[in-house]
Amino acid sequence: MENSPLKPISAYGLTKKKIEEYLKRISDKNFKFFSLRYFNVLGADENLQYGPIGLNINSFSNNLYKSIVTGKEFKIYGKNHKTQDGTPVRDFIHVDDLADIHYKSLIYLKKYKKNQICNCGYGKGHSILQVIKILLKQKKISLNYSFTKKRPGDISYMVADIKKLNKTINWKPKNPSLKKMILSEFRWKKSVNSKNIDI
Repeated sequence: MENSPLKPISAYGLTKKKIEEYLKRISDKNFKFFSLRYFNVLGADENLQYGPIGLNINSFSNNLYKSIVTGKEFKIYGKNHKTQDGTPVRDFIHVDDLADIHYKSLIYLKKYKKNQICNCGYGKGHSILQVIKILLKQKKISLNYSFTKKRPGDISYMVADIKKLNKTINWKPKNPSLKKMILSEFRWKKSVNSKNIDI
């Protein structure tokens, strides 16, 4: 939940925490904020007009895509997590839904002029192995994977509590299909990186 104690274990998480603390300090009657806590953003516009930029970022979807393009084995960190299939579980959210959240958050701020902090996800988790199995069902995709040791600090289960978000801006997801998210992002990556991959 948004009011749970914050104990960031990454530079990104620590930065987000510090920014929220700073926003609270400087907020007054003339300055209000709406902080959105992203979970795992995936996907691209179906017309391939926008999507994530850059393959050099060490992200889950980038590493998956590069494994498919290069034939290099994809590493899953740990198979003994306390989850249904032993692999980490994450809450993935489509970029279109995240954009809609931004828009509705701005409307809220303009109307109510109140500070808010909300989680951004679907409140539903998918395991890393589930994503891989979706890809393996695509006839044109070849992907090899193996398991390696869990990394220090790896979180086994990370799913958003979105009750506050739904209540605050009356938001409901429109693109919760995991298959749509991952395949749309890969089509986008192909279009902007000119990689020879059929999806």
